[in-house]
Amino acid sequence: MRIEKLAQHRHLIDTLAETLHSAWGELPPWSDRRAIRARLESGASASVFPHTVVAIDDHDAVAATGSLKLDELAHHADKKHWLGEIFVLEEHRRQGLGSRVTTALTAHAFGHGASALYLYTPDQQRLYARLGWREIGAEHVNGELVSLMVRRPDDA
Repeated sequence: MRIEKLAQHRHLIDTLAETLHSAWGELPPWSDRRAIRARLESGASASVFPHTVVAIDDHDAVAATGSLKLDELAHHADKKHWLGEIFVLEEHRRQGLGSRVTTALTAHAFGHGASALYLYTPDQQRLYARLGWREIGAEHVNGELVSLMVRRPDDA
């Protein structure tokens, strides 16, 4: 399994947009395929932020994806850098791939000067805590209760 920049695999943008829409389409940020596609295109075009990676299997098919984003939640204007859209296709789950994508994106963010990285999750707190993230609050985002988490370069 290889984790590579989406910029190297632009031909996968439509497939990824459809995959994310199918999985999360009931939530506002993922209800519009064109908006998802535009975000992915942006993540494939920028050199640092936003930034999207894909995990590619031995048959050159997408196994997972994840992104770094800017200013994800408007009501948290003090929090600039965000991790999001971590998604592992069903047949590739429970193999540590989500952790590998998260670790790769975290290293990219800190390697390019981010002093803190934030995320929100409704159900993966234990996974992220294992990777050095800590919960800093809970709130409703897109109609669901989520944990807001942070990771800093010195966090283990």
